[in-house]
Amino acid sequence: MTTQDKLQIVELIKQQLAHVSQNKLATKIGQISGPTLSMVVNLKWKDNDQLISAKMWNILANYFNYQRSWAIVENDRNTRKMMNICKHVQHRSVARMIVGDPGLSKSASLKLYAQQHTDNVFYIECANYLTKKEFLNQLRKAMGISGEVFHVVEQIRGIVAHLSKLRKPLIIVDEMDKLRDDIISVILALYNHLEGRCGWVMCGSMYLEKRIEKGVRLKKQSYRELYSRVGGQLETLYELTRERVAAICSANGVTDQILINRVWQASDNDLRRVKNEVETIRLEMENGSEAA
Repeated sequence: MTTQDKLQIVELIKQQLAHVSQNKLATKIGQISGPTLSMVVNLKWKDNDQLISAKMWNILANYFNYQRSWAIVENDRNTRKMMNICKHVQHRSVARMIVGDPGLSKSASLKLYAQQHTDNVFYIECANYLTKKEFLNQLRKAMGISGEVFHVVEQIRGIVAHLSKLRKPLIIVDEMDKLRDDIISVILALYNHLEGRCGWVMCGSMYLEKRIEKGVRLKKQSYRELYSRVGGQLETLYELTRERVAAICSANGVTDQILINRVWQASDNDLRRVKNEVETIRLEMENGSEAA
């Protein structure tokens, strides 16, 4: 459970304490004493994380029907690498392309960078059904440009004009492997109009790497130039390790080594599987709390 989760539970406890005494609330919750509840409310656990057990936090979360968030481990190798790439690209106003297997925290890391750097960072998630106009309107929306424009040339001119006024803008194009070739050509056109004035981070699955390589080999329109724009190489991500899984488990309230090993065995180099298994364990812990 994250610190933010714990603080939100503390707020829920305080709301109840406005109407009932501490001991009465402890009795209603069950399996927790008044003094322990006091330590929770007074944030004693912030100085000693072992003071309130994971089971106790689960009891409190279950009582308040609190839906816990999923904690991203920012010092995770892939998250750190992607954050550093975004920072470099934004500072240098260049372009880079990142590829990796599904479930290696690509999207989560890119969204985290966009959330932490709200000034002039624009994130867009792609889909295979997007047309050029829809893609450009989504980009306009991410940039905060109101209203829709229905002519591609006008859309491009408006986006270029807007970005040209900003200091070190960064556009993050996630799941780029889902885009049609004509939209990739539009991205390249935008890059050329803004060269040296805007950074581009493009990301996708390993299929994107194969697609780029094939496009370059067959000399398809835009592919060779795009490959050149990203430095003639694609950034790849690290495979999952037990240490990474353990850190993610711990950040999300699973600290027992037997349970961590269970998550690791189920992971198969996919953080989605890690999350699913951790959520299953959380549910089991909550059900165990109710049965106790």
